[in-house]
Amino acid sequence: MVGFVSFSDTVLIYSLINERDGYRNVINAVTRLIAGPILWPEYRFRAGIAYGEFYQNSEKNIYVGKAIIEAYELEKKQEWCGGALTELAAEKTRNQFPDNYYLTQYEVPVKSHDSHSTEPHLVINWTLADHDVIDKDYGWLKKNYGVPLTEQQEKIERKLKNTEKFHFDKCNQCKAHRNYLDRNGNKVIDTND
Repeated sequence: MVGFVSFSDTVLIYSLINERDGYRNVINAVTRLIAGPILWPEYRFRAGIAYGEFYQNSEKNIYVGKAIIEAYELEKKQEWCGGALTELAAEKTRNQFPDNYYLTQYEVPVKSHDSHSTEPHLVINWTLADHDVIDKDYGWLKKNYGVPLTEQQEKIERKLKNTEKFHFDKCNQCKAHRNYLDRNGNKVIDTND
């Protein structure tokens, strides 16, 4: 339902048709790519989704166009594991699906001199995928705090903490679960039912 090709650690996913169903297929494919392995440290993805000029010839292995460059640039500047849409891609997909089901507006952490820089983007809401609920607000990332971090490890941890923050901010499954736990992790029984 989508076209795709892999170049080393990059996966190019593209619509086979330039209409609503094609856009939905790309959003669904990217959502599955991000959501499936998000809690496994070995397999986390970052995506940029663009709309525009694109040419492909899979038989000759040719893929060119402005949309590829825009998607690549957006992917590279994000500082998390997730997926953001360019403004034009957001315009094409906005209001195309019931409640923009897999999409949500979010302040995406981006690379800059200020480690707290963000940009507003329509993003993939991978938290909608089925997963084990998490009792704590934060802490699903494993880290050995007894070992000093290298500069590279600090960069990776910042990306993972930004990912964890998105999960905390957007995951309705985990929020609902946490609302039924007290501070000690004991189930709270709602007597108003």
